[in-house]
Amino acid sequence: MKKIKKYSSFFIFMFCMFMTSCSSEINEIVQQREEMYIDSKAIQELKVFNDKTLESKGNKIMRGGIPRWVTISVHDAIGAYCGGKTGAAMGGKIGLVAGSPITGATFGGFLGAVGWGALRSALKYHDTCSYACTPEDFQNNFVNKACPLVKKYYDDLQSNLNIKENDLLIPDSLCEQIDVDEQILDSVNMDNHYLYVGKLHNIILSSLDNSTQVGEDISLSMRSSLNYEDIEEDINFTYISSQMDWNEFYDEANQMTIELEADTVNSKVDYVMTLFADIFSSYSSEITDVVMLINKYAAVVKASDEFTEEEKEYIMYGLATALYSYNYWEVEYLK
Repeated sequence: MKKIKKYSSFFIFMFCMFMTSCSSEINEIVQQREEMYIDSKAIQELKVFNDKTLESKGNKIMRGGIPRWVTISVHDAIGAYCGGKTGAAMGGKIGLVAGSPITGATFGGFLGAVGWGALRSALKYHDTCSYACTPEDFQNNFVNKACPLVKKYYDDLQSNLNIKENDLLIPDSLCEQIDVDEQILDSVNMDNHYLYVGKLHNIILSSLDNSTQVGEDISLSMRSSLNYEDIEEDINFTYISSQMDWNEFYDEANQMTIELEADTVNSKVDYVMTLFADIFSSYSSEITDVVMLINKYAAVVKASDEFTEEEKEYIMYGLATALYSYNYWEVEYLK
């Protein structure tokens, strides 16, 4: 018995030392980041906004504990950001070979943001993915399900925020989860292009857990969508998805997500998403709070010359996903 107690004390001691070491490392990274961006107007404005928001209105979430739907929505927003960033980089390379790197990056970013955000959302809901997901989850749900749906509905969503719902067997009870109220959308200061990401995120999310049944024509396109080999005159989702190295996408998006959620990133654009995740988790007790936060972050990022246009895209993908994901999971949990 004494030996057991002795070994137990030893393992507890070693565990505490490990946790202290990890905590010290994270604190060092945070301190370095603070020093790096002390002169960044955008970062400092967002930090002041976060502080003043919590000071003036209090920590609305923590008084009653963070609702489950807020926790999932944060993961979704980060997932959309990381997926968009990874997809745009890879899509740009593919597009460069075909003579249109900008188009390739646009398609790749949209595809990555929607699919990776939806996948992480579904996994987090079922507690199978705290930080990472398995290659099998990625292949079955992202490559085989999400990609074909993005391809099918991208053009429809470019004209409006509606979809051809006759192709999707969406239960009436689910429409409230997928769609954000029109009055709420009218108050969001964000281009529809980014809201398409959030809307399609919810559609794909509902299909991943089989709440929405996929019609036969979509099922057929799912089975054939990744067999495209020929280069067409216009680069499209089919071409981009067929040329993607999905193993590379998985590795990069997965690692980026882990690092961002662990708060071990140093880049300025990543830091913006970390700040957003912090205030979102601490303040978003209702969807109007989410809109207020999104509008502020979108305004600061859009007006800043500290970020490239591509970096602004990734951030907007994350913000739009936060809005739609919050709506989806709040309705789900408050049923």
